[in-house]
Amino acid sequence: MANSQNVYGIISNGVHIDTSKTERGAKRYATLNGYNNVSIRFNCGYIASEIATKQGNKWVKTIQS
Repeated sequence: MANSQNVYGIISNGVHIDTSKTERGAKRYATLNGYNNVSIRFNCGYIASEIATKQGNKWVKTIQS
């Protein structure tokens, strides 16, 4: 298995905030703390991309990760 250095987080006021090393962990953090957007920083880079948005009780992917 390849060593992935992606970092997942939430988007708050247009700013990415690191929360987890897994997408599932970031979604859990977002759900428990009232956030609706989850993002990823590929290879711990500077650019973050939104990967999921919460609509109702479901997470909907916005890009393929």
